[in-house]
Amino acid sequence: MLKALAIFGFLFGTFVVWLTVRIVNRKERWAKWTAWGLAVAILWYPLSAGPVSMICIKLDNPVLVTRTISIVYWPLVKIIERAPNWCFEGFRAYVEWWV
Repeated sequence: MLKALAIFGFLFGTFVVWLTVRIVNRKERWAKWTAWGLAVAILWYPLSAGPVSMICIKLDNPVLVTRTISIVYWPLVKIIERAPNWCFEGFRAYVEWWV
C-alpha cells in the first residue's frame, strides 16, 4: 500500500508541474481553475475529518460508513501518526472538538 502511495505522490507532483507550465507559458484559464480546485481539495480533505466524524457518531457508527471513512482517511491517518507529537495532538483536538 505504501508503494501505491509513493506512486500516487510522484504522479501528483508530475501533474502539478505540468499544470504550472500550462498556467505560466500558455496562460490557459482552465488550468488556473484546475489549480484553484486542487488547492481547495487539498485544504478541505484534512479539515473534513472533523465533520465526518461527527456525522458518523450521530448515525451511531454504521459498519458500511465506518469502513468507507477508514478507507478514505487512511492516508491522512498515516501522515498524522508519523507527524510530530504537537501536530498529532492538534489534529486529535480538532476532531474531538467536532465530536
